Amino acid sequence: MVESNLTSTSGPITFQAAPDLPEEPIVIGGRAIPAGTALINIEPRLDTALIVLLAEIAKLKSWANSLVIVDETSLMSATEDIASVRKLAKSIEEKRREFTDPLNAHLKDINAYFKLVTIPLAETDQVISRKILSYRAELDRQRKEAEEINRLREEAAKKEAALNDGCITESVAPVPVPPQLAKTVKTEVGNSATRDNWKVEVIDFTSLPNEYKMPDMVKLGKVVRAGLRNIPGCRIWNEPSLTVTTK
Repeated sequence: MVESNLTSTSGPITFQAAPDLPEEPIVIGGRAIPAGTALINIEPRLDTALIVLLAEIAKLKSWANSLVIVDETSLMSATEDIASVRKLAKSIEEKRREFTDPLNAHLKDINAYFKLVTIPLAETDQVISRKILSYRAELDRQRKEAEEINRLREEAAKKEAALNDGCITESVAPVPVPPQLAKTVKTEVGNSATRDNWKVEVIDFTSLPNEYKMPDMVKLGKVVRAGLRNIPGCRIWNEPSLTVTTK
């Protein structure tokens, strides 16, 4: 179970951690942090370096908007600038992960533990649901079969009567027809109900109307990147992207 002490001002959140931490409480900012906890920083807005960077990046963006490349010298300069920008972006991503990695790791552990409960519970739900639906389907099948038997008996009796001046030799007593279940079964604990769930399967793609045929853009992109330049019904063009390496 998670133990947490949250504050809206200081940012840290405490979680239960491994038992090999110091036994004595740690005091931070006048607040005692119980033994057996780990501190995770969740407030990047309090990080001084990020505050400074935020202002500097705004200036960089304004400068980039006014940048003009007119010759090879300015191209070289712009290349150096974008390499520096990419390098800074990498550093900021590393800083972001200082905040998110511990949280994501803890979240992963929580989700993994709860799956020990939710997965078998969901499987139990599916088992009961299948059995309820199977029972209803079987009862519906028996009802329709009995109705068909009775229909055929009545039809045969009418034909026999027409041939034998109204005399019928075969029994026309109907077979018992199972009752049709209500769509909703109500109990004191809860209700179960059936609802229509229509599905479709394509069995002949050539007969499918064109409005339901979707191109495989992933496959098309793959073969174009591999060198294919002519595909009927497609326009193929090149949009160069910039690759930047930092040193």
